[in-house]
Amino acid sequence: TAPPGTSTQAHRLFRCFEAGLQYRYHAAWNLTLQVLGVAFEVLGERLHSVMSKGLRSLCDLHNTPNFPYRRQLEAAVACAVSAVGPQVFLEAVPLQLEDKEVMIEFPRGWLLPVFKNAIKNTKLEFFTSYFLPLSIRLRTTGAKLLQSERALEATLYTTLQSQIWDLLPGFCTQAVDIKTAFKSIARVLGTALEQRDDLIPTICSALRNIIATAQEDDEAKTVVGGFAKNFLPLLFGLATRGLEKNEPTALTETKRMPILECIRSYSSVSPTQLVTTLGTQICQKLKQEKTELRVKHALMDLTIALAAHATQEVLASFFEVGMPHLQNTLDASMQKKAFQLLEVMCGENGEAFVSTHLKAIQQLLTQSQSVTSAGAKRPRLKCIRLISGKVTGKAGKDVISTLLPEVILATKEVNEKTRNLGYAVLHEMATATARITSKSLEDSTEEFLMMMSGGLAGSSHMTSATVNAIAKLIVQFRAHVQSGLLERLLELLPSLLMSRHREVVKSTLILVKVLIGVVPRDQLRQHLKALVTTLLGWSAESQSHFRMKAKIVFERLIRKFGYTDVARYVPVKHAKLITNIRKTTERAKRKKQEKRDAADEEGGSKRKPKKGGDDDDSDGLFSSDEDEAMDTKFDDKATGGSTRQKAWIDEGGADDPLDFLDASTNRKVLATKPRQAKQQRDDSELPFAIQDGKMVIDEEDAAGAEGGERSTASADTLDEDVSSPPKGFKRRRNRDEDNDDDDDDMATVRGGGSGIHRRLSAKRSKDSPKFSTGSEYKASKARGDVKKQGKHDPYAYVPLSINMLNRRKKAKTRRQGASLM
Repeated sequence: TAPPGTSTQAHRLFRCFEAGLQYRYHAAWNLTLQVLGVAFEVLGERLHSVMSKGLRSLCDLHNTPNFPYRRQLEAAVACAVSAVGPQVFLEAVPLQLEDKEVMIEFPRGWLLPVFKNAIKNTKLEFFTSYFLPLSIRLRTTGAKLLQSERALEATLYTTLQSQIWDLLPGFCTQAVDIKTAFKSIARVLGTALEQRDDLIPTICSALRNIIATAQEDDEAKTVVGGFAKNFLPLLFGLATRGLEKNEPTALTETKRMPILECIRSYSSVSPTQLVTTLGTQICQKLKQEKTELRVKHALMDLTIALAAHATQEVLASFFEVGMPHLQNTLDASMQKKAFQLLEVMCGENGEAFVSTHLKAIQQLLTQSQSVTSAGAKRPRLKCIRLISGKVTGKAGKDVISTLLPEVILATKEVNEKTRNLGYAVLHEMATATARITSKSLEDSTEEFLMMMSGGLAGSSHMTSATVNAIAKLIVQFRAHVQSGLLERLLELLPSLLMSRHREVVKSTLILVKVLIGVVPRDQLRQHLKALVTTLLGWSAESQSHFRMKAKIVFERLIRKFGYTDVARYVPVKHAKLITNIRKTTERAKRKKQEKRDAADEEGGSKRKPKKGGDDDDSDGLFSSDEDEAMDTKFDDKATGGSTRQKAWIDEGGADDPLDFLDASTNRKVLATKPRQAKQQRDDSELPFAIQDGKMVIDEEDAAGAEGGERSTASADTLDEDVSSPPKGFKRRRNRDEDNDDDDDDMATVRGGGSGIHRRLSAKRSKDSPKFSTGSEYKASKARGDVKKQGKHDPYAYVPLSINMLNRRKKAKTRRQGASLM
């Protein structure tokens, strides 16, 4: 802070910002608030005394009716709270909640939600001394109002005190005085956990933040861990409360989740003896047969929460109690919890546990494979992944080879997350094989892929899953796959493509696309003929089913070898397919180039250049078929052009220019230009009269009187004026348009149609249009039509009539149409 009577540049800067909040600068308030937020964040900690006036102006501005920039204002206030802390901020801008009288309006109550996400790295003691008494007083006032049957006011006070409690996790995040302040608030938190269920998620979150902060300071960790003997039993009691007798006070599984998370965090700073004692008590209750099922579920959740930081003795007890449930076919929920317990025990610090119980774990996983429920497959795969990352030696290799078929089948699961997890486990197993065998990555990858190839001799489902897994691993380890292995896979492709099972063929097509992108061109050229012949040698049914997928494969082959080399091995009856691919590709390239040139002419294309050349297929080796099908289609978005229509501004007439300072100007900004209504035509201005459908042209006007206005025009201009009807009217052009009698033909224009445009004479004139039904083209000795010399190809004019829409005459209309076919 500058000494009194001085004015630094920072002081002048803040005064300038404060002046920007005046109403005469309201058009720039949006930018001013953003600049203020950055200034508070950067300079607030050192110049908080200068900010007081500006903060009060901001808060008063928030209460302005219809203020349009509340979101930006609240963001600026949040930056100020984060920079100076809630205590300094409230000294400048009080909450105005301290009044003991009952109020209905709280003009600064909006600050509490802003504080919730802005408070951190501050003193926890301020919450204890300021906010906690305020919350108690508000709750007491709300209870009194509720007793007085003033429900509206009671709801307002209850909401305010809940918002104050929501600030507690922020005060506990990176708190600077945990060693001294936690002792004074610990008892209050314990009492609130016992008496108020609505505060359980908030207090558990605050405790987790305190524990995370205490991990960085040994003294603070000791202080927080000293209260574990109070909090852990209390949390255990809340998790199992009312479950034995199914009481209403029992918490649901969703409401128990924050409690279990808090137990998991608190056990990391708790004394080892306390965790051991609690773990032993849980195991004893789980072994009791009289324990109800709901209680057993809650106790299994508690074992999962404690297992991450339990000793080896406690983990052995958990293993003894929980692992029999891996084969529990009667309770899928308990089976899933057992796999989750095994996952935690094999987690970060589970090397010693896995090495000690490896044979038992392998036996349990093998026995429970056939009885695992669908919901427990993901936790089971996670266990296999963790175990694969920790096994060593020959025993570890045996474990991988035993569990490998199950993991391969997991890649064909319906659930997408389970499939992705199966591929992740395969990658972990391949990496573990390299670690166990102590071989190079190239040799270990080949050994693991050969181990997987045993699945090709299984059922069609197993064969399909194995092909998918091999394709995925080749993509992931393509830099370490040896050419000999690729050669063997290329030799297997024809037999796999000719399989009777569609799922095997579908997976093989994916492998083919992968190999086209991975195998060098010279090596793949040796198998090009066999590959093309096999792709075109399917049965008619399979060929129709995999038409698009095969087309994508041919597109990649043409991209890699060129059209000539691929077309050389294509039979004549399939030549249209290759020709269509070539034309489609060329058309797409041509359109893309046209779009690119058009974008360059308009000011440069924003499209980023594609990395790699035409042979670079590494980005889409394992993409979905839907994405592959779009490879030949041109993407209009690649040019970076925008199809959004520009706005249109109604500028008014020339005598009434648009005033952009007017508040009503925004109503004149339209999304599109409105269409102008067509002007009504005045019949008196037409060069002809309309009488009952007839269009009569005065011959004198047509010929032009001597001495008139048209006498000065040339003959060509006169003919043009007479033969051209007014705008909006069309005339029927004769086919004999080249005759010399155009003037005579246009002298009389005849009407037609119905109503007022009907013909007055019933007798049809010679110039009337005749409808031709094509009878003159009918063959006399055969069916169908014949061509006649000097005439057009066979055609027919079908007269359109309103009677065709009559449902009663539909049969007659069909018979007439049938005679023309």
